[in-house]
Amino acid sequence: MFSIRGQHSVKRAGSLSKRDPFINFSEQLDGIALIDLTADDKLDNDYLHKALSDIDKPPRDYALDPGHQSVKKATISGNHYVEIGQFVELREHVGPHKIEFIEVQSIYVHMETGEVVIRGLPYARARNLHGCLPRKQNEVCLIIEVDVKDAPADEEQALVELGPEDILKKRILTNTNKPFPLCRFDPVAYNTDEQKEKEAPLSCRWKMRAEYKDASQRRAGRFQGQILEHFSEHDGHKIKKRNLGVDQERSRQWRGETIPGGSTFLEPNFIEDEIEDSKPVRVQRYSFAEVAAGAGGASRGAEMAGFKVVLATESCPHAGHSFRANFPNAELHAMKPAEFATDGSQQAVDILHISSSALNSAGDDPNAAEEMCNGLLRKTVTRFVSMEQPVVILSERKAPFLNAILRSFTTAGFSFQWKIVQMADYGLPQMRKRFLLLGAGPGETLPTWPAVTHSADPTGDQQPFVTEEEATGGLNSDLHSLHDPESLRAISRAPRDANKPLNTAINASGSVYHHPDGERGFTLRELACLQGFPAYHQFEGSHIKKQIANACPPSVAMAFYQHLRQHIEKVDGVHSGTSELGEPAVAPSASFPEFNTGNESTVGSVLYDETPSCTPDEVMSHATETARSMEEPPHTQPTSPASQTPSPAQYLPTPSISGRSIAGQREAAFRLKRKRERIAFEEPESDDDEDGNDGPLALQTPSKRPRVSLSTELTRASSSESSRTVSSTSANAARHVEDEPMPEDAVELGGIGPDHEMLAYLAGEI
Repeated sequence: MFSIRGQHSVKRAGSLSKRDPFINFSEQLDGIALIDLTADDKLDNDYLHKALSDIDKPPRDYALDPGHQSVKKATISGNHYVEIGQFVELREHVGPHKIEFIEVQSIYVHMETGEVVIRGLPYARARNLHGCLPRKQNEVCLIIEVDVKDAPADEEQALVELGPEDILKKRILTNTNKPFPLCRFDPVAYNTDEQKEKEAPLSCRWKMRAEYKDASQRRAGRFQGQILEHFSEHDGHKIKKRNLGVDQERSRQWRGETIPGGSTFLEPNFIEDEIEDSKPVRVQRYSFAEVAAGAGGASRGAEMAGFKVVLATESCPHAGHSFRANFPNAELHAMKPAEFATDGSQQAVDILHISSSALNSAGDDPNAAEEMCNGLLRKTVTRFVSMEQPVVILSERKAPFLNAILRSFTTAGFSFQWKIVQMADYGLPQMRKRFLLLGAGPGETLPTWPAVTHSADPTGDQQPFVTEEEATGGLNSDLHSLHDPESLRAISRAPRDANKPLNTAINASGSVYHHPDGERGFTLRELACLQGFPAYHQFEGSHIKKQIANACPPSVAMAFYQHLRQHIEKVDGVHSGTSELGEPAVAPSASFPEFNTGNESTVGSVLYDETPSCTPDEVMSHATETARSMEEPPHTQPTSPASQTPSPAQYLPTPSISGRSIAGQREAAFRLKRKRERIAFEEPESDDDEDGNDGPLALQTPSKRPRVSLSTELTRASSSESSRTVSSTSANAARHVEDEPMPEDAVELGGIGPDHEMLAYLAGEI
């Protein structure tokens, strides 16, 4: 609890000292112990210790003596009174945020002395928040300052304490989650700006939470994280009904209709014929875009977390080649972020990432940075945004630059939170601090901050720090590109302990450290693994060390984006365990995800288990056979078994796979497409099959019906309008069945045995 009273007492003491330098301050200041350092007497050590401890004691811990009693209303002067729930203006601004208003939460009166103590929530004008919010007249923001190490709830920690003498007058406050200028005062009712400032009602749409490590950091004004959040329907207890808006309407005004479950759709990699009561099935994923993507670090992390990378920008040709090699299906714009922000029409995505190098083109110009970020948000009309920057952005010199970026978010209606993150806490095998930001668009719910996944002293679900040895020990020069230790120059250094994270961040020159054995430096592949890249990620062109160092660590990005994806799924009502319609999810098989084939709805749903069941290398190997797989790399890409090459990502939460269903206007087009594919797949009936021999594609269905010849099966399908579905025991075979030509000896191959042998045959021909 912050005490305004104490500050005013110090100010009064200062003014008195100017008039009378010999005044006895201890008689004038209540609750403040002063030491007369001009006295000749030796100071009492106990008294000195007590005085210093009082100074260091956080003001919010100030406790009232037992003589105070809680009341609902108290007289402050003459006929004026103050009561709980009132909104009052202070005589003077207080603190670094220039607190100017208080919403009274509690009142205490001393039963003997009559002393009145008032506690309330602080508010500041939006224009006084260092430029983080647009400068709008009579717009205010709720200020909540918290110490991470304190146990009380946020609003309890945020309370400030004052006396009746600190109150200037009562004001009217309107809380609302509607966008500006709705619920604002009537400008016509006031003649001058001064009248509007001093008399017109105030509007609050935002709340700011400043997070400090402890009380000493709070008193120094050094916060380690910040949340600036727009009021939402979740704050309905603070908002009167007439001022309560619909969050979905704010979202609709920002980006139009939002498709729950993701805006990208993938064809399932298996064949399914039409039947009368079948469900149209599409695998649905959230789309991801990265600005100044470089070699694709954040994109790789997002892809491992279950997103579909659809869009990126990169002006460097070398890094652009690396990105294309890893994400050939993504749309890559070879231009600077500022050019992309103003080029062409909107390209809507679900998630936008602004990389650390994206703001380089803005230099140190706050206006250029604000304009560029605003343009990127409006270009992509994204639901959520993330950003990574070096910690130097928090320096005093960079403050106007950072505040301009944050203002671009709030001007567009985005809520955001940022923190200084030690990336080793999220599975990176190096000590690397970065500024990370997560933002939510208008009408969206701001996600919580991801919990730390790794620690030097793990507790609960946390894991130990990922070490150098764990990150690079499984590399093999025969299996992995960019890893040829024999070609490196030999050195002679003292061996180093590799059973801990690298003690410094990788930079464009590589690392100041040598290989732990002391006989050589790091290979490019080792540097990539230490930066959190999986061993299969490709790098093209030159300046590869710079590509690696400038990338957002994929292993950390995966941890954050997996948390974000789970948040969006929950908000969309399609989180694990239920479909969009509330149907229970079906447990997936080991080889291919099962899907619900019930007939309760005309919409299909493919849902995946969130429980880790294998290592990330196994997941990524398996992922190429599933409907949410990443873009397949060229066949020249080196791969390795998980048992031989542990990836840094394996020490993070295993990337789960998310599927969704689609309905509405896409349903008819999808049915028509499947019907055409079925017609193209089927062969005309042949008189040669009358002898009863089975064709090679007469595969069993899940009902385990006996196999029959191809011609007989097609005849039955035509007459009964039934269907058959290729078994999912071999995803690769099923994926290529459409393109596989009918064998000329189909009749002679009629007795080849069980279906899995047929699929093996097809897989061998591919």
